[in-house]
Amino acid sequence: MIFEKIRTVPRSNELLDKAFRRGSRAKNGKISYNTKREAEVSMIMTAGNILSDNLANVVRDFPSFNEISPFYNELADVIVGVDKIRMSLSSVQWASKKIKEISRVNISKIYHKEDPKLTRQSAIGRMSSVVNRISKDLEFLDETRNN
Repeated sequence: MIFEKIRTVPRSNELLDKAFRRGSRAKNGKISYNTKREAEVSMIMTAGNILSDNLANVVRDFPSFNEISPFYNELADVIVGVDKIRMSLSSVQWASKKIKEISRVNISKIYHKEDPKLTRQSAIGRMSSVVNRISKDLEFLDETRNN
């Protein structure tokens, strides 16, 4: 079927765990020889990049329903609903862009002398909120992939 080659769509908690674990490692690697400010920036940047890249990859993996054959388009519509897939992919794409924006804005705040730890906590909270908001879409896309 058309969804065979799509990689497994990660769950929201898996994504968050992966991103924040790697972000924490990036932060800890910077503390010894850089300032705490740069360590907090490193964590936000790493976590934000991992989240936004993984979400963008989910969207990129799915076929464009404008470019597949009418047979497969109709089949996908009957099985899961093309409009529902498009809406879920749109939500995931929105989340990817929003997380990039959150990262950029909060890194800028740290460089403009706001409290680095509070800014990082705020950024992590907002990123988590965005990913949790699309958790149902990620689950639906994974189920779609399995059909």
